[in-house]
Amino acid sequence: MKKWQLQSKTVVTDKNQLLAVLLKNRHITEQKSSAFFQAPHPKTWQLSQLGFSQRAFNKIKKRLLLAKKNQEKVYIFGDYDSDGICASVVLWEGLKFFGITSLPFIPNRQEHGYGLSIKALKDLFASKGKADLLITVDNGIVALPALEYLANEGVEVIVTDHHQADKQKLPVLASFHSTKMCGAAVAWFLLNELFKSHQDQKQADNFLNELLSLVAIATVTDLMPLQDLNRSLVVHGLLALQKTDRPGLLALYQLAGINKAEISSYHLGYVIGPRINAMGRLADSMDAVRLLCTNNDKRAKQLAHLLQDTNVERQDLTNDLILQAEASLSEKAKKASLIIVDGEYHEGIIGLLAGKLSEKFLKPCVVISVPANASDKKLVIKASARSLPGFNITDFLRQVENDLLSVGGHPLAAGFSLNLEKLESVKKKLLTLAKKQLSNISLKPQIRVDCPISSKLLNLDCALALEAFEPYGNTNPRPVFLLENLLLNNFKNLGKDNKHAKLFFSTPESKQEIVVLAWRFQEQDLQFTIGQKFDLLVTLAINSWKNNKQLQINLLDIREKN
Repeated sequence: MKKWQLQSKTVVTDKNQLLAVLLKNRHITEQKSSAFFQAPHPKTWQLSQLGFSQRAFNKIKKRLLLAKKNQEKVYIFGDYDSDGICASVVLWEGLKFFGITSLPFIPNRQEHGYGLSIKALKDLFASKGKADLLITVDNGIVALPALEYLANEGVEVIVTDHHQADKQKLPVLASFHSTKMCGAAVAWFLLNELFKSHQDQKQADNFLNELLSLVAIATVTDLMPLQDLNRSLVVHGLLALQKTDRPGLLALYQLAGINKAEISSYHLGYVIGPRINAMGRLADSMDAVRLLCTNNDKRAKQLAHLLQDTNVERQDLTNDLILQAEASLSEKAKKASLIIVDGEYHEGIIGLLAGKLSEKFLKPCVVISVPANASDKKLVIKASARSLPGFNITDFLRQVENDLLSVGGHPLAAGFSLNLEKLESVKKKLLTLAKKQLSNISLKPQIRVDCPISSKLLNLDCALALEAFEPYGNTNPRPVFLLENLLLNNFKNLGKDNKHAKLFFSTPESKQEIVVLAWRFQEQDLQFTIGQKFDLLVTLAINSWKNNKQLQINLLDIREKN
């Protein structure tokens, strides 16, 4: 059973009161509310406000002018996730606009691993020749060995990144670095500063506005907090996405059934983002770069189909591996405090697999990718881990850091690598530690609930008022409300295979009928008994059909009253 985490316990009966509660829950003061609802354009921010070094930018500008003058060989080294791909396109197109021809490169997850690596650089230089200047996007700030390799090779480096920096001094020309935004936004602000001296400012502004479409995708998919600066990036990026004539994006819209005029942060996080990310998990991320860069409609459609098919393959593979992983677990393994699965699992899927298993068993989970018939004891194998609120999985894994080659992540998600010879001992140590440290911890998935509301607020006017809080995302989730003590009068199944349901409730104090839609209720194991009273968690949405707007109430969770 999921834990309902009420942010406010007072039953809200008035629309203005409701809006005030939502702002308070999101820690948005009255002073900040104006900027929240009317997000200023990102170009209004100054470098000093964003954490960038003006001195570093001055060095970068001088070096780029030299590269332009001498027509130097410039490489852009990106990353294989959505942020890294979008960042690579933003900088590649920006340098082209500036007059520099560059080559974008995305490492291969299986061959090169994460980030700026010596192996990836050697492969790049072997195939394309050595660069005069290499610029990283969305990586590089902690890649000391690779940066030292580049310095020894005589390749100058500019690092642009948003990840947490280490204390060591990097052997690079300059670092354009801020942790306040995603990697694509870092690249965008570099261009924004660079183009302030452009001879046609209107042309430069239009170009930068269009690039915000890619920055918005990266900001949402990289789970940046959608307040202040990042909210502005997404608000204005969504406007650019509504106007875009970029063939690759239009092809994705068509395949995914997205109405260009109604695109939202939901589409970025759950429709477009996964299709871009799928390439880095299973295929060649450069094809996602090519999709976003191409001006050819036919080529765009071909590449969009490739992304679509790869994402379907990723979904199917994930589902198959979940069944395979569950079947491999003994009853003893299922009852352990920590779920550990190892086997021939694709490295691009193990994070998703760990997340699904953690949700199912309500426990932290580690999935380790071990090639079939692996015998080389020094073979490097990789793992992903996922947890639930209340247990920091990265801190937990660091207790066996001496047995690992690398480990990193966040409280709820982590990754690590180790030599094959250490596999069994690490598994044993983790299970022993988990038994001691998790025995008295109750881990439950949580649903953050804004407040209880009166049935009087279940109307179109209230739902329209909530639209002002869009775009939703990290730190600004879609509002969730508690409806208490509703009587279930009837329900009927909907959709193919009856996967969905329409529920008909009434309130004790009135005869008002409340219709609620339960999506995929069978998968969520939701139970309905006619004639019983329930507490519901719901979201409010607007259903638009043929210029007619209606309130739609969507069910998140339900509890039968005793």
